Amino acid sequence: MKYFMDDASKEVYQKQLGKQIRRLREERNLSQSELGALFGGRDKQVISRFENGMVDPKGSTLIGLAKAFGIRLAELMNFDYDNGDSKT
Repeated sequence: MKYFMDDASKEVYQKQLGKQIRRLREERNLSQSELGALFGGRDKQVISRFENGMVDPKGSTLIGLAKAFGIRLAELMNFDYDNGDSKT
């Protein structure tokens, strides 16, 4: 898969997306294990890797996370890329 951003920008994006995933999980009072169960039976280590920006989730993964949170994909991606603050 080709990226339209350099490695540094990709790393920042992954970390900000991870913060967004963590924020949404915590707002719903879910543990990483509980979110993993809602998200196709994934273990908590997978969720931790997402939250810590260690993984660049594919489109289908992002859609699955949005469904697990009960939100639209646009809401999952609604964060300020520059500093990671949610736009909501």
